[in-house]
Amino acid sequence: MMMRKLTAREKFLMVVLAVLLASGLYYTLFYTPIMNKTIDADNAVADVQNEITISQAKLQKMGQMQREIKSIFAKAPNPTALAKYDNSGALMEELNTTLSAASSYNLTFAAVDTSSEIISRNINLSFTAGSYRAARNILEQLQNGQYRCLIRDLSISMGGGTPLEGGGYSQNVTVTAQLTYYEYKD
Repeated sequence: MMMRKLTAREKFLMVVLAVLLASGLYYTLFYTPIMNKTIDADNAVADVQNEITISQAKLQKMGQMQREIKSIFAKAPNPTALAKYDNSGALMEELNTTLSAASSYNLTFAAVDTSSEIISRNINLSFTAGSYRAARNILEQLQNGQYRCLIRDLSISMGGGTPLEGGGYSQNVTVTAQLTYYEYKD
């Protein structure tokens, strides 16, 4: 095979082709992997910064919760704990004991809300007591009972009375309220 001399144009094209080949090899072998590693490192830094932000928010929330717990224990050194779910038997015993001081009572139970970790058991209550003082004592016993209770929609009305020996009347007091007892799921 005979070697011929390349023209200036062919030499120029060969140099351009060599430069393009070297550029392609550099882009493929060096630039792209380095850029991918840089992008991966930037993403990792962003992930770590997100984790730091989340951890700081959790730490602030935990500090707030600890302050609230200290505040609760400062107000009441032995606050009432939530009963474990399904506490209905013990709750019925407590209600029966507390409401035995009433002349009569009626309880209507609503469906138990189990949609979250804290269960709420709503009870519509109505009772009749011989006096305002007796009604108040019953309500205080419900509020300060062994199980966590919220009394809402409270209504107290005075009814007809009966004559007393020394004069005056004893007034029956009718109370209606909605009680919400709270329990927690394990």
